[in-house]
Amino acid sequence: MADSECHKRQQRGRKYWEIHSTWRQWTIPTNNVRIRQGALVLRGDTTNSNASVTYFKDGKFYRAAAKAVIFAGQSHTARTACEHLLSASQANAFDQVTLSPVLTANVTLRSAAPIVDLGYDGYYWGSQYWADFVVADWVGPNRSNANRQTVLTFYGGIQRRSKTNPVNGFKLLTTPFSSYEDSLRADLNRVLAGRNFDFDRDVTAVYLYRWGHSMVYPKPGWPFSAPINKNGQVIRVPSARFYARQQLGRISFGAQDVESSPANESALGAGVRTKRRNLTAALTYLRTIRKSSLPLSEKHTDARRKEPCIHEQPKASGPKVLRARHARSGTNSRAGRRKGSEARQQ
Repeated sequence: MADSECHKRQQRGRKYWEIHSTWRQWTIPTNNVRIRQGALVLRGDTTNSNASVTYFKDGKFYRAAAKAVIFAGQSHTARTACEHLLSASQANAFDQVTLSPVLTANVTLRSAAPIVDLGYDGYYWGSQYWADFVVADWVGPNRSNANRQTVLTFYGGIQRRSKTNPVNGFKLLTTPFSSYEDSLRADLNRVLAGRNFDFDRDVTAVYLYRWGHSMVYPKPGWPFSAPINKNGQVIRVPSARFYARQQLGRISFGAQDVESSPANESALGAGVRTKRRNLTAALTYLRTIRKSSLPLSEKHTDARRKEPCIHEQPKASGPKVLRARHARSGTNSRAGRRKGSEARQQ
């Protein structure tokens, strides 16, 4: 092995260790934010004051409790962990989620020259398994450097997977790696023909990823139900996903599945939705606690005032007007307005 190649592998090893060490920092008990890697969540529970999850890690069972819990993984995991909490209608709504198997691959190139002018995403037809590829570092500052090494991320065509047709997921997991690699070779040699590209010469590695239930399949009726016509007026009806993601006590459901489309935007939208819902509930709870703990005299600050609060409001032109605010109600009353008119000064 050449010294330069050996050095590159050592650099990649160091980078992997740096990332791995960073993730390990999240498991330190003194951190405010912690991540439990290798933990399998088995159950979610909720009470009037908190929520909890039971998980399995390193041969032991644990329970973590908090003011609120958000299940942000795929919906089938939440459906299983919270099965004892779901009503029949909500469980039925969860069961309508359809997930599709997805195949992805990362292909490393010695040089970006064959694809440097193609843009971010390249779709093409005629592949046995693949639909498109994106240039992994296209958004970086080195985009126009044709001599840089780069990575192409390939995505397979999404096929619907249902209870009556689980064959696609099984085929994805059992197809030999060589079949996917041969398809990549044939596709790239064909698509990049005339660009001085040769798969066996220019590709340094192929990494394959098989996801048996990767993406939600937005079948008709899942993003939105068919509207109904009532006396000539079109009325929209919530689809099953709106019922599936209903909050259970202090447990919320996020992830792209219940936002209907397999996209980062859906996952982010679910995060924003559940965050706002829980923060709103927490603020309401804190306000309730604060009001119940205050002395009666502090709950209504205006009740402590013996005299009306006088606000001087100068007009753009003309005499100044002094208005009186009613001491008890805190609003402009008829009596207050009458006093204000009497107190008008020239």
